[in-house]
Amino acid sequence: MANTKELQEALKFVIELGNGLGKSLEDDKFSFSDLANFLPAVMAVPAAFGGINEIPNELDDLDEQERLDLIAFVEAELELEQDKAEEIAEKAFLILTELFNLVRLF
Repeated sequence: MANTKELQEALKFVIELGNGLGKSLEDDKFSFSDLANFLPAVMAVPAAFGGINEIPNELDDLDEQERLDLIAFVEAELELEQDKAEEIAEKAFLILTELFNLVRLF
């Protein structure tokens, strides 16, 4: 998965962020103590954003096998069935694309 290294690292960040949000909202409220739920996402930031400029190229050049490998990565990270992992991966790709567009605006 060498051609998707930056995508995988960014996916890891999005997964950790989603997990943090999910855990924090389990009780339908957000408090200071919920910040600990975001530590894994914070730890993933350097890798995720270190190569952010490569993400559009990796997305544009993504072949079917690489896409399946990334879905398998999401499946393993979240311990999900493939269909659910594919749905999450596709949403994460959209988030990453929009995040890159947002960063470029700054």
